[in-house]
Amino acid sequence: FSPVNCFYYFPDQALRLEITSPEAANYHEEPARASGNDCFSPHVGQNDWYETIKLNYGVDYLGGGAQHLTPIPTTWLRMREILFFWAEKGVDGFRCDMVEMVPLAFWRWVIPQLKSRFPVIMIAEIYQPALYEGYVNAGFDYLYDKVGMYDALRAAACNTGPAWAVSDAAEAGRHFGSRMLHFTENHDEQRLASDFVVGDAERAFAATVVAATIGTQPFMLYFGQELGERGMDAEGFSGVDGRTTIFDYWSLDKLQRRIHEGAYDDELLNEEERKLLHLHARLLHDICPLTIISEGAYYDLGYAQSVADGFRHESHLAYSRYNDREVLIAVANFSPDAVALGLRLPAHAFNAWPLRNNVACRMTDLFSGDFSLVAPTHQAPFPLTLPAHSCRLLLISPLAS
Repeated sequence: FSPVNCFYYFPDQALRLEITSPEAANYHEEPARASGNDCFSPHVGQNDWYETIKLNYGVDYLGGGAQHLTPIPTTWLRMREILFFWAEKGVDGFRCDMVEMVPLAFWRWVIPQLKSRFPVIMIAEIYQPALYEGYVNAGFDYLYDKVGMYDALRAAACNTGPAWAVSDAAEAGRHFGSRMLHFTENHDEQRLASDFVVGDAERAFAATVVAATIGTQPFMLYFGQELGERGMDAEGFSGVDGRTTIFDYWSLDKLQRRIHEGAYDDELLNEEERKLLHLHARLLHDICPLTIISEGAYYDLGYAQSVADGFRHESHLAYSRYNDREVLIAVANFSPDAVALGLRLPAHAFNAWPLRNNVACRMTDLFSGDFSLVAPTHQAPFPLTLPAHSCRLLLISPLAS
């Protein structure tokens, strides 16, 4: 380590890789440099990030973590140049990998400078909730909600965890409001449709609906997710692991078939892929932009259910979004069986909602477009039917006087 270097070096030692190939036979690195996952060794293992180099932001990791930040480290200046370079070319946001592995002081220094010149969005991949506050204060617009919302939704969708944990995750993230970025797939996680998770993209769609509508936070769709990509190819380094490789040159059959005569359409998709694509388009293009989703308040209906029924439901999730004009009721069924529910609407909810108890309203199913007249009340359960592995979004509006 030296405060003036951009890397961490191993003097007089050459890099030794566990995996070699004829194409890489001539590669030689001496002195060796530490790899991106803090492998401070010239011998980089197969599961280390051997294709990356650890950048020196002024932290002496092998010297007790001492920080040498005055004068400004050279790496800070170089990284600022790189961010400005791409922002000047029109890049409007940066997704920053493993932000905890970079000193918080750097983000506090560079993000205000970047935003003073460019209207960019900064997204932090972060897995330690105890550190969230610092990265929000440093200027990040959104933080990955992985260990909260993603983990809870995946477990609920796989029936390995309770649906009520999703409500708990939503409540835990409420402190940061719209700063928590929701997703149900990303490059690190296994595909929902893979054999390692749900195994069927349509069955997993309920989890995506919840992630996209449970709050005012943004939702991130991973490429190919809208087509039910399974990630079950043996595409090289990672093998058949339910993920889409980020290490090998590879193309996805589903995405290739999205291209037809030079344009993206559904002409070459099969019926299942076409249906899933249209469901995602309906959710993200038509439903999520509704002001009741993008700006509306949140009311947890699961607690009322548990109080009335005497237990917390393992497979069913219910919540509402509302504003001063209408109410959205969302009910998810993660079980493999269709259910008929009697949804409890607490009297307290009617104090917040723009609905009067037991007064006729118009109800529209946002996916099917079907509508009916209902009279929501706290005096009797609200009857609903849900197919297996499904989520219904019901928009309820008072009738015009």
